[in-house]
Amino acid sequence: MHPKNRLGYLRKRRGIVGLEAAIVLIAFVIIAAAFSFMVVNQGLFATERGKTVIQEGLKQASTPLTMDGSTFVRTMAGGDGVDVIVIPVRAFGVKYVAMWKNETVVSLKVGKSAWANVYGGVLYTYGGYDVTGEAVGTGDGTTADFNLDHIPIVDGSETIYVDGVAQTEGVGNDYTIVPATGVITFEATAIPELGVVITADYKQAEEVGSTDALGAFTGALDNTPIVPSSVVLTIGAEIYTDDGEGQLTGGAGTGTIDYATGALDISGATISTDITAYYKWAGSETFDPSGYKFDDIVGLQYDSSTGLYYNGAYSSGAGKTAAVLALENSNGDESLDSFEKGYLIVTLASEDAAKVRAAITIEVRLEKTAPLSIEFNIPESMPKDTWVMT
Repeated sequence: MHPKNRLGYLRKRRGIVGLEAAIVLIAFVIIAAAFSFMVVNQGLFATERGKTVIQEGLKQASTPLTMDGSTFVRTMAGGDGVDVIVIPVRAFGVKYVAMWKNETVVSLKVGKSAWANVYGGVLYTYGGYDVTGEAVGTGDGTTADFNLDHIPIVDGSETIYVDGVAQTEGVGNDYTIVPATGVITFEATAIPELGVVITADYKQAEEVGSTDALGAFTGALDNTPIVPSSVVLTIGAEIYTDDGEGQLTGGAGTGTIDYATGALDISGATISTDITAYYKWAGSETFDPSGYKFDDIVGLQYDSSTGLYYNGAYSSGAGKTAAVLALENSNGDESLDSFEKGYLIVTLASEDAAKVRAAITIEVRLEKTAPLSIEFNIPESMPKDTWVMT
């Protein structure tokens, strides 16, 4: 090969080798960048997973629920025990704590007795047909008849006020009333004078239906769940009440009621007669205990026969050991928000009452968190029938 041609060939060959080397270098750079990205990405993923694991571990090792004040107990009439416990609680370090019944467990130990879960959920307001302070009208000195707004009413449940003074019902007294129509008729000697204000408190009754020719009826009340032991059915002259266990008694017939669905099944009652009902039911709004005494909390129905509170929302009825949560400044949901305050109210059935010197342990377990444990002893000496701060 001619020397000049050979020199040109060698130069071309060096150019191709240089280009190949550049391509290989670029490939190595791209591969290295890809590997670097993978390494960095895996590092970030591992860091994020580590952060999540640490946060989850901290969450499970701590509780977002804390006591917010002193525990109150209510002593029994003899002063020898306690039947109600109130524990103030608040969310701690979080925006809210879910207190739904299916995510919260409240375990209870009283002396030698223990319960795996007594939690009945967040307390709701009660609905009812109670009418208070209705403005019936103003007297003119001649008008004897006035009408109530909500009918029919429960016979004998009304209190009529004239200028703030309670009147006496019955022929020959101040007035008579027709429960079905709500018409009040004042006696001639008791007709309200000009300008006096007439008001009324009474219980409205729900129109349920009528018994058939055999004295039977199958149907349902309008509002649920129904508060046990609150039902009063009127069938003609017969008055039926529920026994807290779903049985209706008091009249010539028999019957049952389902507290959850409101279903009624009656037989043997007065034939072809209208049925009216008065009862209480769990409302649709969470109850705010602000400004109420513990003994007067609306929604925690007080049962004088057992001396206990209970909540119709879980239909266990009075006489059962149970716990509910009342929310102060409630926004209407079943979570304990950071701006709310909760009161865990534990009621003890008569056979479960905590005697003096008894050890009480209450454990509130939330989903995926450590439990809040409260332990204390019932004092050896306490005043009778009152609230005591422990």
